[in-house]
Amino acid sequence: MARSESNDMHLTLDYNSEIYPITTGERINMMLATSLAASGSDDDAAKTWRPDRDSDGIDKDFEYVMYGKVRL
Repeated sequence: MARSESNDMHLTLDYNSEIYPITTGERINMMLATSLAASGSDDDAAKTWRPDRDSDGIDKDFEYVMYGKVRL
C-alpha cells in the first residue's frame, strides 16, 4: 500500500517484491501509462519493454517496468 505525497491518492499494488524490493517508508517515483512508446502510440509498444532489446520508449527511464490493468 502506498499514498501520494499530497495524500490525494492511495494505491494498492501487486508487484514482484523479490525482483524489486521496496521497504516501508521508502519513496518511489511511479508512472502509469497506456503505452511504453515515447509517442504514446500502441504501434511501437511491443518493441520497447524487453530488457534484451534497445529501447526508445519510456521504460528506459525506470528500473522496474510491469504490465497490468488498473481497476477502480
